[in-house]
Amino acid sequence: MRTNSFRLSVNPSSHYSSLFDESSMVIRPAVGGHRPRSETGVVTVGAGDLEFEILLPAVEGRVQPGYISAAKSVLAQIVDMDEAARAVPDTTIDSDEILAYVVVHDDCVEFHYFATTVNSEWSVYFTKHDADRWEYRGFKRPQ
Repeated sequence: MRTNSFRLSVNPSSHYSSLFDESSMVIRPAVGGHRPRSETGVVTVGAGDLEFEILLPAVEGRVQPGYISAAKSVLAQIVDMDEAARAVPDTTIDSDEILAYVVVHDDCVEFHYFATTVNSEWSVYFTKHDADRWEYRGFKRPQ
């Protein structure tokens, strides 16, 4: 197993779950133009190098309860999911990467990382395997 300074496994998943406070959510408005962005609810979890954001789709300043539930499900398994993302047998991912944010989509969850040793960033995707577990799907968003 690779050594990485920023693995979430220094804490159990329950630690990150306990830090999720939906009342602290900030709604970022939609932005048009060259790089459009949908309205998004953002909750920051963790601190320092282990801080990341949870991004949830919002409409008219509100996030639907299903997205909140999905975020809580991810946080309950975040250490296992982070380990699965980092276990990819690809040498380009051994860059002492930091989890920057997690995006809850309608059909999947995206973990976005950036490297600290090279100029690189990437995303990996997970889909629901059953009612309780998320499954690693790779670098390409599932269709």
